Amino acid sequence: PQAPKADRYVFNIFTDGRQTTPEGMKRGMEQYTTVSTAFGIISRLAESTAMVDWHLYRKATDGRRVYREVETRTEVTKHAFLDLMANPNPLMDGAELAETLIQHYDTTGEFWLVAAYGSIRAAGPIELWPMRPDRVRIVTDQHDALTGYIYVGPDGEQVPLEKDIVIQGRHPNPKDIYRGLGPMQALSIKLESNKLQAELTERIRQLRHW
Repeated sequence: PQAPKADRYVFNIFTDGRQTTPEGMKRGMEQYTTVSTAFGIISRLAESTAMVDWHLYRKATDGRRVYREVETRTEVTKHAFLDLMANPNPLMDGAELAETLIQHYDTTGEFWLVAAYGSIRAAGPIELWPMRPDRVRIVTDQHDALTGYIYVGPDGEQVPLEKDIVIQGRHPNPKDIYRGLGPMQALSIKLESNKLQAELTERIRQLRHW
């Protein structure tokens, strides 16, 4: 199907006319791979999150308010959601998925998941796949209301996605209600200058040995 129009830079009270650009998010991910300090910090955060042993609980249903410290939840040990998070897709387990999402969140301010369903949609998703934030486009109508998404593949192919199969997590961006803002974007200029300074220092060192 033909992809709907995306990334319209229109002025409104939510975006102030300036959305987080794909180039800025891509730069944040690239700096993660080239700036050792950023790599060390984000890797530690992502790995720590991936190591958490998550549990699923069911709340008490009698509606009573408990004022003392008594556990009223019941742990759920068998559930389709637990199975999905343990093996979200054929290429990664739950720990790798969590680490990937935190890498995206810390470098771009947001993470994205697209759900795949089986023949019975009411049974819930059977796979979860992470999407690179810099390749996701927001689709809005004439009133700037969210209508869907577009994923831009490596070859430029635009794949339309419905709202109900996409999950986004984001750090609030004061200039854009639909996109996130991460620490790497805020530090991009400083990190780039530090990288250039290190390259210049190394170049001078090499010239002195000629």
